[in-house]
Amino acid sequence: MAARAIAFTVTGFFVLGAVVAMLSAAGSPTAGKTLAIVILSAPLVMLLLAGASRLIARREPAGREPGARPQQTALNEQARTFLFIAGFAALCVVVLVVHAELRAETGFADAVAWIVLLAFVASVPVGLVVLFGLMLVPTAQLWLRSIAGPRKDFFRGALHITKCEFSEATQAYDRYRPDFPDDSRGTLGNAYILAVEGRYDEALRDTHRAVLLERRPETFDLRGRLLFRAGALVEALADGEAALALNPRLAAARDLVGALLVTARLLDRAIDLMESGGLSQTTAASRFALAEAYRLRGDHDLARKYYAQAAKLAPFYVKFDPRRSEGLWACALAELGRWEEADRHIQHTLGRNASDTTALYARALHEKEMGDLDALEQTLKEMLVASLGLEVVGVLTDPQFTPLLDEKRFRELLAWALGAQRQARERVLAQ
Repeated sequence: MAARAIAFTVTGFFVLGAVVAMLSAAGSPTAGKTLAIVILSAPLVMLLLAGASRLIARREPAGREPGARPQQTALNEQARTFLFIAGFAALCVVVLVVHAELRAETGFADAVAWIVLLAFVASVPVGLVVLFGLMLVPTAQLWLRSIAGPRKDFFRGALHITKCEFSEATQAYDRYRPDFPDDSRGTLGNAYILAVEGRYDEALRDTHRAVLLERRPETFDLRGRLLFRAGALVEALADGEAALALNPRLAAARDLVGALLVTARLLDRAIDLMESGGLSQTTAASRFALAEAYRLRGDHDLARKYYAQAAKLAPFYVKFDPRRSEGLWACALAELGRWEEADRHIQHTLGRNASDTTALYARALHEKEMGDLDALEQTLKEMLVASLGLEVVGVLTDPQFTPLLDEKRFRELLAWALGAQRQARERVLAQ
């Protein structure tokens, strides 16, 4: 809340300055005097905001464990920005003083003073353009920070990931880690790339190293997802809850915990968690998990409502998924009975990655609907290979699919899946 108050203060200050500058430019003498006061106070205001940012950065954020301060770097950078603005404002004050002393002798100071005035007039529209640009193009901040600075290689790696340039991202992280050996983000970035490439055991080892270096919520989230895939549900849930404790606003961690609770059939807890998240935690995955919880609880009207929300949100998330998976989108459409649309997304996804388990699950839903049990059996076998058993166990214990267990071949498939899940869990826990 304090950081947000600082942001509102900065915005309000510059809006006030711009409005007064516009009135002054229109010829208002009162506005001209007010503008002088605003400009004269700018250095002091910015110095106070810089001090406030530093003070907040030193304090332990509420609800976080000691030693875990993921906001500190951002707040310190914010403080440096305010110091820069304070210096610029002080320069403006000097220009105004010079203008007041010399305006009877030269026109140069007049020109400089008008430049300062026009800068204030332009501050709001230019600021809004920059603000909305950063909001509408999430990678813009990564691009800006990857240009220069001591940590530019880290941001270059993150930017390459958004473009699916994993080899270049790995090279950037390899350059970053030796310079900042105590920063876990380089190791975490490399673990993420390994996970995307399907090298899950190596990714899990890197997340262990990253946790030892630094307790970041993103690290617990990624390790939780890797443990979830291996069927270590208790351990994955512990990591997901640790990530949420460190950063209650981390939407990915909330999605992970919600999916784990649904998988464990702790439906009331899953619903409470998913519905307690604010707008910033509303994602396609969270809406899908909420829909699954309501469906399993028997509330099909609410389930359809949230499947529809997941389908509407999914296109945005596909754009920023390094794997460009449309599997979740296809699953939501399949649950809504929109089979033609679902099939299109299934084909797109499996064309890129034949082992995408969400797309395979959507295909299984369609094959069950069509009554093509031979094709469904083959799809479940593909899921068994891709998911180490967990997905197949989830499917065959789901009320939508449990009638299949009347047939011996599906009972045998469930037994194989349970065995594969147990072996995968034992292997990852041994690490």
